[in-house]
Amino acid sequence: MLNLESAGIANSRPTPHPARGFSLSNEETPSCNYTIETTYHLPVYRQGTYEAESLAEACRLAVEDDDWDDDTQDHETAGETYVSGIWSGADSAYEGEALPIPATSRRQFSARPIISAN
Repeated sequence: MLNLESAGIANSRPTPHPARGFSLSNEETPSCNYTIETTYHLPVYRQGTYEAESLAEACRLAVEDDDWDDDTQDHETAGETYVSGIWSGADSAYEGEALPIPATSRRQFSARPIISAN
């Protein structure tokens, strides 16, 4: 039978470890629960043929086309995973005020359309 006292963990309590769940610790470590939302951008594309008098008009028709029934998700070129939301407490996404995302976890991005639909 394992003797916890001789193993040096007789007075240990389980504490959360961010990467491995729970671990035994001899130190009292205050811990908090956070709900972290992570996101990645997944390109979705479609291919269509458009009859038009110019290339610019064909591009405009393609951008304005709202039929995405034959779209394809491109998992090969998905974007990096980044933190998109943080809330204090377990299972608390979108409940209460969101916490600021630390600069080390923030990712800035912008979507720029190739051609404006206007």
